[in-house]
Amino acid sequence: MCKKNKNEFLTNTQSDSFKKLINQTSEIEPTIDYEKLFKDTSKSLAFELGNISNTIAKNINESFVPEFERLTSANNKIKISEFSQFAASISDSLAPEIEKVTAGLSDAFKPINIYFEKIYAETQKIASEIAKPFVMLKNLGENQFVYWDWFDNDFCNEVLSTDDINNLLFEYYSQDNFKRINETIDRCKHDSIMKSYSELFSQAIICYQNKQYNISILGLIAIADSILSEVTQNETHRYKARVERIKEELLKKGSYSPEDFSLIALYFTFRHMMDSFYKTFPFDGPEPELLNRNWLMHGRSRKDITQLDCIKIINYLFGLILFNKSLNE
Repeated sequence: MCKKNKNEFLTNTQSDSFKKLINQTSEIEPTIDYEKLFKDTSKSLAFELGNISNTIAKNINESFVPEFERLTSANNKIKISEFSQFAASISDSLAPEIEKVTAGLSDAFKPINIYFEKIYAETQKIASEIAKPFVMLKNLGENQFVYWDWFDNDFCNEVLSTDDINNLLFEYYSQDNFKRINETIDRCKHDSIMKSYSELFSQAIICYQNKQYNISILGLIAIADSILSEVTQNETHRYKARVERIKEELLKKGSYSPEDFSLIALYFTFRHMMDSFYKTFPFDGPEPELLNRNWLMHGRSRKDITQLDCIKIINYLFGLILFNKSLNE
């Protein structure tokens, strides 16, 4: 996992992509004056259309009008078959002229179409680049990894290209002797909202450090449940109502600083994580593959909880703390 520059935020990725769009489209066929090309082709096309119109009018006057008058004269008994043949002859006679019109249109606009096709192709590529961070956040959240930190394009590519996202994330957190998660634990410990849970949190972390992950995760989830109720002012265990409260508060802000994009990243991953973590699975069925709050807290889980599982819940807990800070600013 690559190291990142703290000055690289999501907003930089987007703005760089837009700059790239502007630069690349300005470099496409720079020697062609498309305004002049359009005017010239329009004049040429108008001239050709005039010639074609005159030809069509001549054919109508010389051939079709006399034939139509013959068919409709008082002395001639009208036959449906003759009218059908007459209509077909009109269509056949005009077909070559119509083909000239369509061919002329195609040829006249071909250079301009090529230009805009190039712009469209470049726009598609850049739109894909802009979407990458959000796809990455979705992948993290769906794997129950709450994320709020800065990231760069290399990090996005690693997350999007890996076949084993859990292994990638464990490698990420194991760098520098698990420095990142240890800093997160310390920040959780010293936040004011943790005051009421200091004893339980300390015991849960001691179990985590002693590799007693099955015990540690239960204490961490109990704290997270309680803080989630505090942050959202919702005492029920219905997580969607709680998360909607967080979203409502985010929307009230109206404008966002570059730092706020880390909060948006947090919300993206948080919401996806919660969808699976709080999802109801019947206890008489198979245990869900991902961590599930109900199965764990009701003693139904038979999973061998790992260090990464605990890291995910610690991140989730710290995410709640960050939400609480944001909503109270």
